[in-house]
Amino acid sequence: MEKIQVKNKVDTIQYLPFKNIEDISMQTSHPTIHPSIFQDIQSRTHNINYTVPISKVFEKCDAAYEKVKHLQYKQYYDFYNTKASIVFGALSKNGIPIDTKLFEDKYEYKPPSDQIYPEYNFKTATRRPSCLYNGINFLALNKEDGSREVIKPKNDCVIEIDISSYHPTILANLIGYNFGGENIHQHFADLYGVDYKKAKELTFKQLYGGIFKEYKNIEFFKQTQTFIDNLHSQYNQQGYIESPISKWRFEKEILGEIKPQKLFNYLLQEIETSQNIGLMWEIFKTLNGKNSYLFLYVYDAFVFDWDTKEDIEEVVSIFKKRGLVTTIKTGETYNL
Repeated sequence: MEKIQVKNKVDTIQYLPFKNIEDISMQTSHPTIHPSIFQDIQSRTHNINYTVPISKVFEKCDAAYEKVKHLQYKQYYDFYNTKASIVFGALSKNGIPIDTKLFEDKYEYKPPSDQIYPEYNFKTATRRPSCLYNGINFLALNKEDGSREVIKPKNDCVIEIDISSYHPTILANLIGYNFGGENIHQHFADLYGVDYKKAKELTFKQLYGGIFKEYKNIEFFKQTQTFIDNLHSQYNQQGYIESPISKWRFEKEILGEIKPQKLFNYLLQEIETSQNIGLMWEIFKTLNGKNSYLFLYVYDAFVFDWDTKEDIEEVVSIFKKRGLVTTIKTGETYNL
C-alpha cells in the first residue's frame, strides 16, 4: 500500500494503526487545519455523523487538502514521524488515572470515566511537547493548589522518576566536559562559591539567558560559549543545524534570523525531547504485559501508576544505561 499522509499521526494511529502513515505537517509554520464547523456542531450534539451531510465532509476534506498538498515529507522528519508519534500515541492511549469527584470539584467538569486521555503535540518550535485535556495543561500542574491531587493511581501508588541536572548533563555530552562523577550542582556550587540551591539557580539562568561575565572564565562556560558561537555560525553558513539524536533540522528558511542563545536553547530542548522519546520507547517495551504503566511525562520527570509487586529497578536501569542520575518520589496521589 502507498504512503498515507495525514496532518496528525499521533491522533490518527489511535483509530487507524497503519505502519505506512506519514505526518506531513511536522513544521509549526505549516497551516493548522481545524474543521471548525463540525466542532461547533459537535459541541451541541452527540450524533454529529447523522447531522452533517457526507457531501459537507468531503467538501471540508478537499479544502484541507488544498492547504497542505504543496508540502513535502522531508527525510529528517523520520524520527518524529515514526518513533515519536508511536511513543506519544501510546502515552496518550495509556491515559491519566483520576479521582472523578476531585477532578469535577477542581475543574468544574465531569469526566466521562476515571481515566482521561490527553492530547500530546510535539509540533512546537523546540519539539518540546504540550499535553492538554479539556484546556488543562498537564505539564504545568501547580504543586500548591491541589491540581495534582486529582491524579490518583489505579494500582498501589504513583511513582515519579526525575532526571537530575538534565540540561547540564546534555550540554556536558555536547561539549565533551567531564564532571568527574561529582554531583553536578555541587560541582557548580564549589566553582561559584555559593550554596547548592543558589548554584542551581545560577546555572539555569546562564543556560537560558546567557553566561554571566563573572563566570565566563569557568571552563565549562568557556566551552559552552564556543559551542554556542560555532552553532550559530553553522546555522548561518549552511542554512540549518541538525540535532544529534533525531537528526531534526532547525532551518533558517523556516526560523529566519535567530539569536545565538535562542538557537542553542532550541537545540538543548530538542535533544532533551528526542532522548526522552528513546527512554519512553524502552520503558514501554519493559512494562509491556505488566500492570504498572507510564501515564505522564514532564520534561525531566516520568510518572507511573505503579503496582508494588513489580520491580521499579527494571525501569531505573534504563536511565542508568544512558548515564543519567535519577531520584524517585512515591505517593498516594500525584501530589508528591
